[in-house]
Amino acid sequence: EPVFQVRAWYVESLSRIRSADAVQTLAAIAVDHPDSETRIAAVERLGAIGPEPAVPRLIASLASGDPARINRAAEALGRLGGPAAILPLVKKDGMPEVAIELYRALKPHMACQYDEKGSVGRRYARQDEAGTPWCLTIDGQTLTDKTVTLRDRDTLVQTRVPVGEVVEMLRDRLA
Repeated sequence: EPVFQVRAWYVESLSRIRSADAVQTLAAIAVDHPDSETRIAAVERLGAIGPEPAVPRLIASLASGDPARINRAAEALGRLGGPAAILPLVKKDGMPEVAIELYRALKPHMACQYDEKGSVGRRYARQDEAGTPWCLTIDGQTLTDKTVTLRDRDTLVQTRVPVGEVVEMLRDRLA
């Protein structure tokens, strides 16, 4: 436990520096660190500070020939996220199924994430930290009226949007 706290502190410190060297070090941690939680923390910090300088290093790791580094680099690139995250409110009552259906509809059009781990408040915080602009929450009302809650990271405004209009609306916001 204390070892992870030190590692988490180091990752947090690097994300505050926001220099090119710090970003490269975070990218190296994301690919080469043996502890998966530390790698995930490094990737989340990269997402929060702007991962663009780290992407070439992550891509170079994909060409390394080492299967472990290739898997970790692919995981890191996948975790850098995209403009949307789909979050079922709870893992029961048909909400995950609707959320996965929405995820599959959105995925061909833009990078997005599906997250059902932990409370919805923690998931919002995790997505905010990763820099995800919009979260789509599937809740009990979704099952009755086919709308989802769209939460904007910058304004924290939550609005109801028909499921069938989500893809088009997010594409318009990205344009």
